[in-house]
Amino acid sequence: MANYNTIDYIDLSTATQNATDKGDLTRTGGYIGATEGDDYGYWCGGVSTNVIDYIDITTTSGNASDKGNLTRTNAWGAGCVAGDSYGFVGGGISSNVIDYFDNTTTSGNASDKGDMTRSACWGLGGVEGDSYGFFGGGSTPDDIIDYIDITTTSGNATDKGDLTSARQHIGGF
Repeated sequence: MANYNTIDYIDLSTATQNATDKGDLTRTGGYIGATEGDDYGYWCGGVSTNVIDYIDITTTSGNASDKGNLTRTNAWGAGCVAGDSYGFVGGGISSNVIDYFDNTTTSGNASDKGDMTRSACWGLGGVEGDSYGFFGGGSTPDDIIDYIDITTTSGNATDKGDLTSARQHIGGF
């Protein structure tokens, strides 16, 4: 597995264009989760790190900076979702923890929100709506869909149901 630190961006207003280099993360690594706020994008965890990097997503240039840390270093392959005020990082290799952090700021560590319904879930995809965030799949492969309330900073995940088939290392949008 190659590890890179490059941040690329694309113009969402056009259907055809190659990516352009925006800058660099503060570290190299793989299996990094990502989420966003209104003004900032965040990269969370990764192999052997608990770092939360952030970038200003209102510009097309600039390197990432260190926002703070997750509560654990084994968050690689975690799924990420965002609410209006908080980013959530669920699971990771050897972990069932759900962390949250303020996604409107550029400094501050994550705190523990609660736990996933299963232990050691990684390779998750994350997607969110207005009130709930959903984590699906996993490295087993897994067909479980967990959900959390993204309007609050406490509470465990709940099992929503199952994917149509077991999947691993899936992306979220």
